[in-house]
Amino acid sequence: HYGTAPGAGWYSLYAADEVRELVLESHRSGALPVPSAEGHGIGSDAIATEDTHRELAVPGWLELETADGMPAVAKVQFADGDPVPGESWLVPGRPSGSAAVGYATGGSLRIPLEAGDYVLMVHRGVRWETHTEELTIEAGQSRSVSVSLENAYSGLGVVAFDPHSHAAPSGDGKLSMAARLASHASHGVDLHVSTDHDHVSDYRPLLDAMGLSDSMESMVGCEFSPVMRGHFNQYPVSADGSRPNMGGHPWWSEVQD
Repeated sequence: HYGTAPGAGWYSLYAADEVRELVLESHRSGALPVPSAEGHGIGSDAIATEDTHRELAVPGWLELETADGMPAVAKVQFADGDPVPGESWLVPGRPSGSAAVGYATGGSLRIPLEAGDYVLMVHRGVRWETHTEELTIEAGQSRSVSVSLENAYSGLGVVAFDPHSHAAPSGDGKLSMAARLASHASHGVDLHVSTDHDHVSDYRPLLDAMGLSDSMESMVGCEFSPVMRGHFNQYPVSADGSRPNMGGHPWWSEVQD
């Protein structure tokens, strides 16, 4: 759960301007979400016959907010272990063994969960203390949790930034651009640098639409990736929509000395 507005669309560098603006508006105001069954429990009998009808168990919800309204990471672990271990075909979405992981990008987050007992850990990177507590989620009910994260240390006068990160514009990127920004902001990164492979990616319009401009900034960059000569991060650079890959240097199309 990346803390984006319900129904928020997938932002692409290469869509038409009017399409990209529609997606940005969906991140600002939300849109009609796709129906899903996230957080529903496993039925009591996984094997159904022709004359039976099975319903998924009713989920509950964790409603989290940070006292300062700033982004944070919420990791929800099963208190007594996953109730359906080894059945990845039943629960394919377990994030690294956790029941759920969410990013409270706007300082709040609502996660659907199976009814049961959990351990909640909330953190914001290495410059903040973590918060841990046990909680019970009941079917059809919401459990509200407010968390105050304290500074682990202060007075350093430094900026936390990530000079090498990938998302969907990169050939090896699996996260959407919005998910990458949500992850960085929630982990306490002050400056995100886009270094997608051979694509000049400008995340700044999306950063503003997601309401993250007050907690993080973004710099436009590129990872220049010739196969035989290593990879090199370049920043800052400028995106150029009139050129392939928004201006990424086409090293594959000409001989370089």
